[in-house]
Amino acid sequence: MQKLLLTLAVLGLVLPSVASAKLYKCKDGQGEVIYTDKACDVGKGEELKLAPYSTYTPTIVPIPAAANVEQQDPAASYKVFEIIKPKNDKLLSSNTGRVNVTFRIDGPLLSLKGHKFAIALDGKKLKSRGVTNQIRLDSVNPGTHTLQVFVVDAEDKVVKSSNIVTFHMKGRVRLNTPTPGQPDPTRGIPGSSNTIPGGVGTIPGGSANVPGGRL
Repeated sequence: MQKLLLTLAVLGLVLPSVASAKLYKCKDGQGEVIYTDKACDVGKGEELKLAPYSTYTPTIVPIPAAANVEQQDPAASYKVFEIIKPKNDKLLSSNTGRVNVTFRIDGPLLSLKGHKFAIALDGKKLKSRGVTNQIRLDSVNPGTHTLQVFVVDAEDKVVKSSNIVTFHMKGRVRLNTPTPGQPDPTRGIPGSSNTIPGGVGTIPGGSANVPGGRL
């Protein structure tokens, strides 16, 4: 065992130079086997025939650029981005001019990158920003309008744009306006007190206000 360890130790010292020198197995004066790069005395050893060393060159596989999320175009994360409500060329009617906008986006919103949703009415981007796929507009005037939704980054730059939808808002009806043929609530209902002849306190001969009536 000690000879084996000694042999390995010697090989560890001489192997780095084996590629450019010869190796001999010799016997010293005590008859012990030694390994050296010097030729043995005549009759006391032999030159070792070593197989040539093989070399290995590792193959470096580059990381595809597509696997690096930081280098990807953020817009590539949103393949589908479209308004689904209101439908294009839809006629809407609301007393308050309310329009509910719903849109579909393929892929989660990259909120960690500061992405949010913005909306433009008639080509003018509104100030409000959100992270849900529903936006409510109020007080939209009667007439024809266009809608478009955007994904914007932390600097409010447009990352992705949706399709453009056109809708038509009917004229708003004035609150408390009576339907033709119905009583006008702002003027009183026929037969109510203090408005129609014959009502309480207005009929000639009624108490407290007609000559001859009882007090």
